[in-house]
Amino acid sequence: MGRRKISAQEYRQMCGRAGRAGIDTHGESFLLLKRPQLAEGRELIHSDLEPVCSCLKEDESALRRIVLEAIAADYCHTVSSIMSYLAFTLLAHVDIVHKDDLQ
Repeated sequence: MGRRKISAQEYRQMCGRAGRAGIDTHGESFLLLKRPQLAEGRELIHSDLEPVCSCLKEDESALRRIVLEAIAADYCHTVSSIMSYLAFTLLAHVDIVHKDDLQ
């Protein structure tokens, strides 16, 4: 299946891009496999997706970076405005963002 095995999320993401946005109502995708890869391909197609998580939770430096970028871009000036800004991230919708997370 190419240079490396892809995850179910990557496969579904690629399939979701099939067709032309705003023009087509559906699209087609093809998974080309060699015969020894058929079982692995079927598993990929039918596997459940893992829960989505924010990279801001996984990597503390990413949270610091996004806060510093918001300050540098003049979007945020107070802790309250930073919290409002973070409310629009995936992190805020998956986990509750606390003021303690910013320290």
